[in-house]
Order: sequence, then structure tokens, then C-alpha cells
Amino acid sequence: MAQLNPEKKVFVSSVGKGFKIVGFFYPSSAPEIKGVIQICHGMAEYVARYEEMIARFNEAGYHVCGMDMPGHGQTYYENKDAGFPKGYFGGAKNSWQVLLTDIMGFHEYAVERFGRDGLKYILYGHSMGSFVVRSIFSTPRYSKRFDGFVFSSTAGPNPAVGLGKFLASAACVFGTAKKRNKLLTYIAFGSYTKRIENAKTTYDWLSTIPEEVQKYIDDPMCGFYFTSEGFKTLFGLISFMQSDNAYALVPNRPCMFTYGSEDPVGSYGTGVEKVIERMKESGANIKVKNYGPYRHEIQNEPVKEEYFADLISFFDEVPLA
Repeated sequence: MAQLNPEKKVFVSSVGKGFKIVGFFYPSSAPEIKGVIQICHGMAEYVARYEEMIARFNEAGYHVCGMDMPGHGQTYYENKDAGFPKGYFGGAKNSWQVLLTDIMGFHEYAVERFGRDGLKYILYGHSMGSFVVRSIFSTPRYSKRFDGFVFSSTAGPNPAVGLGKFLASAACVFGTAKKRNKLLTYIAFGSYTKRIENAKTTYDWLSTIPEEVQKYIDDPMCGFYFTSEGFKTLFGLISFMQSDNAYALVPNRPCMFTYGSEDPVGSYGTGVEKVIERMKESGANIKVKNYGPYRHEIQNEPVKEEYFADLISFFDEVPLA
């Protein structure tokens, strides 16, 4: 993989309180530039974990950008001395909506950096990042800013999200907003390895490749517990994205679902398929790729080169809106 040297962009979050967001621009040096891919990473990770994929996108003629969400990656390091822990989104009452505002604020910085004329803008989200992208997809004032969308390893309908949202909000009220919430972590993820025979770690659900799982475990910026406020943000996103109102507002712009049939986040494919069906009923323009018996991080599975090629093919097909 070619050495990448991203440009760093620090900006003030709409959370206020002096909270800062750290984003990155990965400009392509390809002779023909086709567009810009904005990445929304997943829970308890960060944008630089995607650099192998980013390099492929750059080679194919796409600039790439992405910000480390609050409580994650370099954004965590930027704010930790002010008392903001890992897995904490800044403490705003409507934290999931503030997160969307910051994602869109970074999008405007990307437009400022790369321009817009003749360039398509595509929003890619993995896991929790796909919850962000689905929420933006169903918010007309935001979705109109993008030409295409990718939902990677998303989740299906979850009837327990209301309870999770209540428990997280209650924990915040009782003064544990910045504390790691191990109970909600267990409730949310405790069953994720149940279908894996002879699982060696609690993170085996991420990939079928043990070395990739170990990289995640060894990375100090991965796999941390979310705070109670972090879970409130997560459940707020899920609550909106699976609402009837969200499905009613999906635009007719190209979108792609990618997933593995051994991913517990997507209920082993059945949950993702339910989302796809609901979106089709709402008139969404959908492309789907099921990569078969692989787990949560398709970008870190044996089929990753096929995955990268499929994404680039989709990007190339997306017309300017």
C-alpha cells in the first residue's frame, strides 16, 4: 500500500464548550478526479483504520475525507485534557443530532478543500457510521448534498432500542454520562460470538482472519467501552433511522448495501434484508451485495479486494445529482 499523508483539519464542534473535531483529507493524485468519498467510521475505531481502502479509492480517482467522531481517534486526543473521555460525544442534550451537524459541517470543509464543480460526493458509513449515513439519507436538507450513499454492515430493526435509549438516558441523568457503561456494552454486544465455534476472543465477530482481530485488540484506540452518553447517542441514531418517518423521507438517490451473512450486527443478513425491503417500498434506488459467510468488517476479510472493486464500480456508476 502506498504511503498516505493526509491533511489534518481541526474545527470547533457544534457541541460548543470548546470541543474540537479532527478530520482528514486524502487527496488523490490520479490524472482524472471523479469525486469525493466521505467516510463515517464505526463505533470504537477511527478513520485511519480505513487507509488501505482509502488508497484504493485514491488510485481510482477519488479524493477521500473523514473525521474522527467525538470520543474517537484523534478527536479524543484533541479533547482529553478538557475532561472528555473515550466514547463520549460532548454532552449535548440532542447528541445524535449534533453529531449529524458536525458530519455535515466537515462535509462543507471538504467542499471548500476539493471544490464541487463536476465532482460527485458520496457518503460511506460502516457499522455505527452506517447509522449516521442512514440518518443523513433520511434528512432531506442533508441528503441533497450527496450524490450517492453506501451502508456497510448496517443493522436491522431492533425492538429493544427504546429500552436501551431509556437506560442510557437514565444513566446520564444520574451522573454517569462520562462513565463507561459495561452493562449496556454487555446487553448490546454480549451475544455477538454465540454462532462462532471455538471463538478465541470476544471480538472474533469482526473478521474471520485472526490476525485482523488481533490488530483491533492491540490498538489502544479500538474496542473501548462507550460511556452512558455515548450509548445515548448510538441509540438516538438507531431510534431515528428505523422510524417510519425516516423511511418516509428516503430520497431516490443511488445507495448501496454491503454485508456479510455471518455478521451479528445485521442479524446474519436477515436484519439488513428487512431494511432493504423497507427502503425499496419507500422508493429508494438500491444496489445490494452480500459477500457470503463473512463477518462484520468486509474491508478486513479475504474478499476485501473484491469489496473495494465493487465499491469503486458503484462510485463510477453514480451520476451527478
